[in-house]
Amino acid sequence: MVPHESFYLDENKRVGGHVTFGVQRYYEAAAARLSSACLELPDHVGVELEFMKFLCDVEEQFWKEINWDGVQKCLEFENGFLTGHLLRWHRALCERILVETNLDIYRALARLTIEFLDAERVLVPALTAEIGSEWRTACVSES
Repeated sequence: MVPHESFYLDENKRVGGHVTFGVQRYYEAAAARLSSACLELPDHVGVELEFMKFLCDVEEQFWKEINWDGVQKCLEFENGFLTGHLLRWHRALCERILVETNLDIYRALARLTIEFLDAERVLVPALTAEIGSEWRTACVSES
């Protein structure tokens, strides 16, 4: 079983090609780098999920600082990465795991990943829209 986005989205199932490079460019645009200890390609499901954690950690800091522009930018990165990458292939990988493995831990992780990313598919765009809406604009009194 190949847990790489490129296997699912490259027409030739070429791992390490243009799909992998596109994921790497997304990391660079968010100022994220893979640690030297990481032995996986950038489009490995675990690395992509870790990147989402990185973005959420940065977003949390902006929430604490009450930096709405920072929150908005993080949410836009999260939403873009979800729709452009993870949500395009995670279900195929997880369904394959459910069919091909008998190990309960992997089956549970596959189900959890499907449920989590399906929830993120709804939550992140809604939160992005809400942050960009009028509720965050300051009230101005007329004198």
